[in-house]
Amino acid sequence: MNFERIENFMLSAPRDLLWLSMLALGFIGASSIIIPIPYTGIVFIISSSMPEINVIEIAIFVGLGSALGEITGWIMGFAMRKLIPKSYRSRAEAFLKIIKAKGIWTLYLLLFIFSFTPLPDDAIFIALGVLRFPLIKALIPCIAGKILSIYSIASIGKIFGEILEESIGIAGTMILTLVLIIVFIVIVFAINWEELLSKFISTK
Repeated sequence: MNFERIENFMLSAPRDLLWLSMLALGFIGASSIIIPIPYTGIVFIISSSMPEINVIEIAIFVGLGSALGEITGWIMGFAMRKLIPKSYRSRAEAFLKIIKAKGIWTLYLLLFIFSFTPLPDDAIFIALGVLRFPLIKALIPCIAGKILSIYSIASIGKIFGEILEESIGIAGTMILTLVLIIVFIVIVFAINWEELLSKFISTK
């Protein structure tokens, strides 16, 4: 019954209220640096359990909200700059120079990849804050990556829900969705994404 109320709200709520809710979901999920909130899992559950929902709206507003949530990491890094030993700042600056030496678009591509994949984009925004890299320049590829990521997750969830709803019902779909999310989380933490990224950069 509770889920039916949530579904009715999501499908019948005023568009501006729904958009604000999605924006808040993405923002809170991405800004929670210390205690991660699996907002992408929530997006998958919503889209798989309610195939009628508009995945483009989900992608735009949750993606935008999550990108804006990364500002907290940048601000944290900016505020911590004086607390970080100069030697560590120099290393971070050297890393940024190496990336820029390959072309500024390499840095933007890096930001896009971090935003689109499960790579720790919180960490890179904190580092950029420490280096005082322009926030707006960092946000543009982040927004693009987040929106595309959320759209992919919501689209897969919607297809998944449409296929299973007729055979096992909403309750069964939600249970199976939760199982798949757990499996996905295990895979995410099992893969060394940083190593894969370093190999990708070295081939450029």
